[in-house]
Amino acid sequence: MDNELFRKLKKDYGLKFGYGSEIPSVEKLRTGSLAIDIALRGGIPKSRVTVINGRESTGKTALAYHIIAEAQKKYPNKETGFISIEGMNREWAGINGVDLSRLFIAEPDRGDTAVDIFEALLATRDFSVLVLDSIGALAPAGELDHEASYGAMGERVKLVKKLCNKVTARLQPDKETRNDCACIFINHIYLDMKGYTQIAGGQALRYATALMLTLSKGDYLTDPPLKAEERVDNEKHQKIGLSVNAQIIKNKVDAESKEFSYKFYNRDGLNGRAIAGNFDNTDAIIGEAIKLDLIQKGGAWYTLPTGEKLQGRENVYTSLIGNKELLDSLEKVVLEKYDLCN
Repeated sequence: MDNELFRKLKKDYGLKFGYGSEIPSVEKLRTGSLAIDIALRGGIPKSRVTVINGRESTGKTALAYHIIAEAQKKYPNKETGFISIEGMNREWAGINGVDLSRLFIAEPDRGDTAVDIFEALLATRDFSVLVLDSIGALAPAGELDHEASYGAMGERVKLVKKLCNKVTARLQPDKETRNDCACIFINHIYLDMKGYTQIAGGQALRYATALMLTLSKGDYLTDPPLKAEERVDNEKHQKIGLSVNAQIIKNKVDAESKEFSYKFYNRDGLNGRAIAGNFDNTDAIIGEAIKLDLIQKGGAWYTLPTGEKLQGRENVYTSLIGNKELLDSLEKVVLEKYDLCN
């Protein structure tokens, strides 16, 4: 390229222009879940839009809370924000690790207002994370200001498209600085009149997204744990959590799309092993240690690095909980393997 033209374009566009080696790579923000961070190779992208899809009670908002908590720890001088159209449970946010004194909360009653607030906060470049809860609840003013019989086709989709355009533009770098905010849209999955699964928001949401996750319910976690072929009995078993199945639908910051699962507790239980508002990262460490052959598996038997042989994964879990030094050493190896130490 002509040197004079290159210098002119570089002067005019700054960080928006240059060779690949000159443009910074996308930074990532940890999620609080080791299983998710490994699957995403570091966490969710900054300066990009992440959409978390799922049916009700699949832990979408809880995951967003944990990402906020991680951002508050990593960037103490940055703000975090949560725009909720559905109404926010502050107590549950605190249980999930969010410092409410450092969280900006807005609860607008109209979708248009929510979009304007989100754009205004993003434009300040003072935020490390901004969450919108939810795309499915973005009701346009025209819909709210008319009678129930009023129906303007496509108003809600147009509002989502407006949101996507505004956010995408605000995330673009100027000549000298980048907007490092991680934008998270929580979204619902629903069934249409024909029984097909649909994602709220229209096609614009898919195109504007750098990372799209879909969460679905797996098995319930109970106290005491269920035995083989045993069903949940409310009198015998207390539901304390959920195994969540996750699928990476779209990922523009990494080459790999995959399916994985993780465990999340919404109540205390299992003699202190399960803590409300926490991911089961110990279970994730065991799974990765087996893949890396740090824990050798043969049938139902497991051999720990210490040489101890145990039957059943539950006994491995119990042993590691009682041996924090060994658990920490396994975690360190796993974190180094996936470059998650920072």
